[in-house]
Amino acid sequence: ARRERKKGEERCSVCSEVLRDPVSNTCGHNYCKDCITEYWAQSEHGGERCPKCRKTSILQHVAHTNKALAEVIAEIRFTETAA
Repeated sequence: ARRERKKGEERCSVCSEVLRDPVSNTCGHNYCKDCITEYWAQSEHGGERCPKCRKTSILQHVAHTNKALAEVIAEIRFTETAA
C-alpha cells in the first residue's frame, strides 16, 4: 500500500531543499540530518526547540533516520532523473 504524501513533506524547512539523509525530531518534523545538526549546534537554545513548530524537545540533539521518507525521496529522485 502506498502512503499519501503531504505537500512539502519531502522538503527540509531549514534549507528548503529536497531532504538529504532525512531525519525526524521528537515532534515528528523532518529535516536533512546535516541541517538539523547544524541548526542545533548554532541555536541559542542549545537545540531545545524544533525550528518548525518551536516545541521543546526532551531529547536534545537526537534525530532519528526516517527510513520510509528516505525511500520516498529516493523514488522521487529516480523519477526526476529518468524523465
